[in-house]
Amino acid sequence: MKEDVRDERLGELLDASVRRMQPVVEERLPHVLRRGGRRRAARWSAIGVALAVFVAAVVWTTANVGGRRIQPMDTSNWAPAGSLDSTGWTFTYPPDWGIQDLPACPNAPARTGAIVTNTDFEFRNPQAEPPGCQNRFVLEGFPSDGVALAVMPVGIPEGIGIFIPTPDTPFPISWDQLQPTGGIEGGPDASYLGVTVGGDQVMFVRTWIGPEASAVAADQLKAVVGSLEVAGAAHWATYSDPVNRFSVTYPNDWVRASQSLTPELSDPHEILSLGTYPLQPGGKACIDAYLPGNALADLGTGDVLITLQEASAQGMPARPAAFGPDAARIAFDGFPACDGYGAVPLRGWWIAFADEGRGFYAFVALGPGVAHDDQVERIVWHVMDSLRFDQA
Repeated sequence: MKEDVRDERLGELLDASVRRMQPVVEERLPHVLRRGGRRRAARWSAIGVALAVFVAAVVWTTANVGGRRIQPMDTSNWAPAGSLDSTGWTFTYPPDWGIQDLPACPNAPARTGAIVTNTDFEFRNPQAEPPGCQNRFVLEGFPSDGVALAVMPVGIPEGIGIFIPTPDTPFPISWDQLQPTGGIEGGPDASYLGVTVGGDQVMFVRTWIGPEASAVAADQLKAVVGSLEVAGAAHWATYSDPVNRFSVTYPNDWVRASQSLTPELSDPHEILSLGTYPLQPGGKACIDAYLPGNALADLGTGDVLITLQEASAQGMPARPAAFGPDAARIAFDGFPACDGYGAVPLRGWWIAFADEGRGFYAFVALGPGVAHDDQVERIVWHVMDSLRFDQA
């Protein structure tokens, strides 16, 4: 990545780490909080490495910018909460923080939870009682300089239902995997993440940052989130290609194609293809760009396909500070049926960029059922942002 883009991105992160959080409205989480466990036909599971690193508490925020690793926060004296054996989860938190237990749901007795905070605030439900299974919290009186994290148990769904497959949540969790939500005017900034393991939603992670919370407290909260582990959860793996001279980080139950999916394509040439399902080489999609038709035809509900081709860097725009739909040269809303292929109801993006003096075309496709800015899409852009290239 060009140095000026790296410096600009780093500057944005530093600014974000020190400016005060603006008050937002705390309200009941969207209906997603009431969804029970979901099953994937082809499960996302297993272990790997983090997308982001936690950095020095006095100055830095959570980041891994342009491949520059920053000194992690020292958490060696932090207290442990939970246990992978007894509660199925564990995290660490600063020893001067307080902890409050959350009870298990009646139909999932092993799923207990906990809240940790740097204040003496006691969380209550709307009946002014200690929170029960999946209760919402009343945040009136939450200190303006406080931060907090809740690991909330989720009950096992009962009855027959039709659910869109949801991927397993990859760990360690980076801060921007959380989804911002509303709040009480003048109250804390709130975010949440539904945690899925083995196709089942097992808990919600919720966080709060008061509008006057210090940068140190916010960084500590992010480090607590990053320390969370859940039994059986998916993790991340890193692949380094010595021939094509790049590396990428992705959930390690994804499939990385061992051969080119576009073997007849020579210029540009394919250097990487990743998906959440078996990737069949061959074929050509019925658009101007040369894309792997067979793999796209197999794209199913909740699935992801990323393919990367290397080309000349001449005329290519610089790599974006962060990948996403806004970086796309062309966006797709479905592919038509043609040349033996049925219509493919996907969302897709064709992205051209230059990095380290090299040129690339990336194509990202999301299958039906992947909503805008949901967990699957956020994971996809994490994978794209993890790409690192050697110089030409």
